[in-house]
Amino acid sequence: MDLKTFELLIFDLDGTLVDSQKDLANAVNFVRKNYGFEEIATATVRSYLGDGISSLLEKSLPVKNVKLLKEAIEKFKSFYAIHLTDTTILYNCVKETLEVLNRQRGKTLVLLSNKSQKFCFEILKRLGILDFFKEVWGGDTLAKKPDPKPILELAKITNSALESTIIIGDSPNDFLAAKNAKISFVAAEYGYCSLEQIKTFNPDFSIKSINQLLEILV
Repeated sequence: MDLKTFELLIFDLDGTLVDSQKDLANAVNFVRKNYGFEEIATATVRSYLGDGISSLLEKSLPVKNVKLLKEAIEKFKSFYAIHLTDTTILYNCVKETLEVLNRQRGKTLVLLSNKSQKFCFEILKRLGILDFFKEVWGGDTLAKKPDPKPILELAKITNSALESTIIIGDSPNDFLAAKNAKISFVAAEYGYCSLEQIKTFNPDFSIKSINQLLEILV
C-alpha cells in the first residue's frame, strides 16, 4: 500500500499517547483499601488495562458480588476524576508528532479508547493536545474495541475511506479492532504490551517512539 494514502489516523490513548498506569493503579488501590484489601503493584494493574473500567475493577477486586462491583466502579470513577493527571504524562514527542501530522500534513486525527469518553476528553485537554483531534470517543460512546463499529462510524463521519484509515495502538484490542474493521495497524512497542505479544499481532508497522509515525504516515 502507498503510505501516502493514510489520511484518517485513529489513536489509542493509554499506552499510546499517554503513560497513565500510575494514576490508574492509584485509583484501583484507593478502591481496594476502601474494602480492606492490600495494595497491588502498578505492573499488575497495567496487565489488567485495555477493556475499560468495569473489566479493570473485576480483575482488581477479589470479589464477584455484582452490587459491590457496581459500587466499586462508582468509587473508582469519583477518585479517578480528581486524579486524572497527577502523574499521567505524554510520551516523548507526542505533541510535536501530532502537530506535524495534523497541522502540517493535514491528516485527520481521532481518538478511540476503551476509557470513558469524559475522561479521555479531560486528559487530552489537560495535557494540551485536545485541539489536534476531530473526534474523541471512549468505550461508552458507541462500543468498545475490538468491536469494529466505532472505526467504521468514525470513517463515515469524517468522510474517510477505510483503505486510507489506520489505527495506532499498543494492545490486543487495538490490533483486533483493526483486523475486524479490515484496516491497517501500527503497534506502539513502547506501550503496555510486551514486545513478544506485539509480534504475535503481525502489525503492518511497529514503532519504538511515536515520532517514527512521521516516517510511515508521509
